Parts: sequence; structure tokens; C-alpha cells
Amino acid sequence: MKSVVIISQTDLYYGNTAADARMNNYARALALANVDVYMLPTNLLTAKKQWVEVEPHIYTLPKEKTKSRKGYNLFYIAGLIRKIKRRLKAIKGEVVVLNYPNTSTLLVDILMLIFIRKIPVYCELNEVRKYASGSNNNTVRNRLYNSLLEKTYQWYDGIVFISRHIREYYSSKARRSVIVPILSDCSKSYTPSKGINTLDFVFVGSISFPKENLEELFEGFCLFANEYPEARLKLYGPISPSDQKRLEGFVEKSDMKEQILYLGKLQHSEVEEVLSTAGALLLPRSNNKQNYYGFSTKLSEYAVSGTPIIMTNTGVVADYFQDGENCLMCDGYGRDAFKKKFDELAQMSIAEKQQMAGKAYRVAQNHFDYRLYPETLMGFLFNSTKHEKTF
Repeated sequence: MKSVVIISQTDLYYGNTAADARMNNYARALALANVDVYMLPTNLLTAKKQWVEVEPHIYTLPKEKTKSRKGYNLFYIAGLIRKIKRRLKAIKGEVVVLNYPNTSTLLVDILMLIFIRKIPVYCELNEVRKYASGSNNNTVRNRLYNSLLEKTYQWYDGIVFISRHIREYYSSKARRSVIVPILSDCSKSYTPSKGINTLDFVFVGSISFPKENLEELFEGFCLFANEYPEARLKLYGPISPSDQKRLEGFVEKSDMKEQILYLGKLQHSEVEEVLSTAGALLLPRSNNKQNYYGFSTKLSEYAVSGTPIIMTNTGVVADYFQDGENCLMCDGYGRDAFKKKFDELAQMSIAEKQQMAGKAYRVAQNHFDYRLYPETLMGFLFNSTKHEKTF
């Protein structure tokens, strides 16, 4: 029997983040190939619990309330590595590990690579971490962290990349590599959005002004809302205190309290309903280095929602989406570009919107559905030459 153990500091099966959704779709793809997948969130590993089967061939630990950790001391990490090794040893058959690395668990990742030497260990990268929001501070500490983090990529048996851009960036560091793009669940048939006849624009994701280019988006929306006062821009997702203050300041200054609405965080079970009742979905990012080397995972859920998408040309989205065909793609990243696409959407008929959203769904069916990738992942994870890692 073949088994894959997915290790992450996120909640994985129980989580609400884009990373959790992506890892869960990895698990479902492998399960279709009759691989047993063990989802191992490190925050639950302290509990002495047995695996529970949450979907066919997919196992995780029972969910329970745990205290959030502010740091990882050596005693905790040593215990964590022992528990990981014990879990791996108990799984029968051929076992590989797929790690989702993060700067905050760098020491855990290094020690895991050192002490788990007889089992192939892979990692998944969907962005260049040193360009990620909040980690591009050019301090000595951050430079050291990023250098060490990128050094560890050479020690893995292979890397799964989310786009050709990020694979090109790390081409000299990956022993083996494969591209698995954003992943969707296309098990349901295409259904047009219930709100397709409205001007309710929806953004779901982290409310980050620099990462998501929100200042320009808001300015463009204000220009549009002056002509279409019934329009609403609804924001869902986590927000930092600084971004919250910035958002409130913008809304007050622009007198848009009734038009720009922050509606809090969503449980992952709520996302589908919100997306499928909107008038349009927004992906407003600028093409900075973080976004150029990434691939927005929320686009995978946008594409299957039945709702038209207004997006900017970032990263590799133009490999799959074309303006006027399966989306409205802005010509640039400024307020005027957003205003132009808002105007275009307002002038489209319901039939035209439904046709555009249907073509986006077919993009997901043809490129992003996790059911397309069982053999890709199987071939990559289980056909490596076993060897001890050199450091």
C-alpha cells in the first residue's frame, strides 16, 4: 500500500485558508489513485489520538481546541520530531512525506529533513516566501531566514510548484519538480450565480492593501459607484489592525459607508454560497514579485462559482484566462482600469454574463479540477530514486 503524509502547521482538513483547501484537494486527488493520505497538522500532533477516516482513503487526527503557539523552542521541536517519526513508522507500506514549509517552522523543517532520512520528503511551494507580505523586510534576521529557507529546498527529494514562474525561479534548487496549478472541485455542474443580475462586487481573501492592490480597486469602485449608487463592494476575510484602520479611513474619507462593506471572516463552508450569489468576483492584485511568482488559489474557487470574474493580469493567469472570453481582465492595475471593467460588466446582459462565467467554469474543468492530477502526483511522489540526503 502506498501512503502520503501531508505535514503542515495549518489545520489542513479542518482549516479555512487557501493553503488548507489546496492541500485537501491534493489529498482527494491521491485518494482517487487509492493512495492512503494522512493529513498531519502539527498543532494537533501533541494529542495522543488515533487516525480518523474523514473521507475515503483520507485520514487526520480528531479536531480539538489547542493553544496557539507564539514560538517553537528546542524542547518542543525535539518532541514534535519524535512524534512525527513515530507516526511515520506506524504506517505500513511505501510512505512519502509532503511538507508545506513556512518561515515560522524553519527549524522544524530542517530537523525533519535531517532525522527522517529513509523516507522521501517533498515540499509544496506556491509563492517565493521572501516576497510574501510581511516577510520582505530587509533586516539581517529576515535575510538570514530567507537564505536558510531557500537552502532547505535543495534537500527535498522534489518540489511541487504552483506555476511555471515559480519553477523557473527555483530551477537550480529543485532536484525534481512538477507543476500542479490551482486546484478546483468540479464535481457539481455549472450553475449561474443567483446574484448575476446585481452589481454586488465581492472580494474573498486576506484584506491586505499592499498584496491585493486595494487602494486602486477602491478608488476605481468609487468612480463607478458615483454613476451606479446601487453598486456594493463586499469584502470577506481576515484583516490586520493596520489594514482595518486604513480601510475605515478610506471609507470615511470617500463617504462610501453604504457601498464599501467589510463583512468579516468566512468559514470555508460559507465561501461557496457567498461566491455563488455575487454579481462579480474581484482579483485586483498588482503584478509585484510576490504575485508574479504565485498563482492566486482563490481563483480556483472563483472559477467554479458561476459568477463573472474581474481580474488583473498577474503571474500566469493569462495562460488560462482571456479578457472578454472567460473573464474581464483589466488593462493595467490602476483605478481607471478597474472603473472601465466595472462599466463593461454593468453594460452586459444576463445572458452574456452567464456565458462568460460558464467559460470560466470550463477552464477549471479542463485545467484545475483535482480529478485531473492523481497520476501526475502519483508518478512524481513515488517514482523517485531513494537516497540519503546530503547537507
